[in-house]
Amino acid sequence: MWMSNVERQSFVPDRMRMKQEEERLQRKVQEGQNIGERKQVTDMTQREKRHQRKIWRVQKRKLKERRKAEQERILTPPSSPVTPEHQQGSSRQKKHEMNIQNGLRSKCYRDLKSKDREIHYLKRKQKCTGKDR
Repeated sequence: MWMSNVERQSFVPDRMRMKQEEERLQRKVQEGQNIGERKQVTDMTQREKRHQRKIWRVQKRKLKERRKAEQERILTPPSSPVTPEHQQGSSRQKKHEMNIQNGLRSKCYRDLKSKDREIHYLKRKQKCTGKDR
């Protein structure tokens, strides 16, 4: 990969910093071993080895679960916000469907009103004819 001089210069201090950090960690581990806080596996008894391996297994299992959950969280797209039907984005088809439904509803009310008028007219007619008899 081609790098400019500026990139190369900025990269070198990072490498040096990383090397210093590794050395610091190695010194810390060595000091811990010297004062007895930390043992090497070769210095442990069989019982301590079994116990330490059990701890490592549990830690590894938890790490795998965390990574899997994180991976699922990253790969899963965010859920779309739930909005009531009347506030959802209106497409041409949805508007057309609503117009049809409103038209049918209006037709039912018009038919009902005309039937009411017809009933009222027939009742009046029956009243008028009933008086004559």
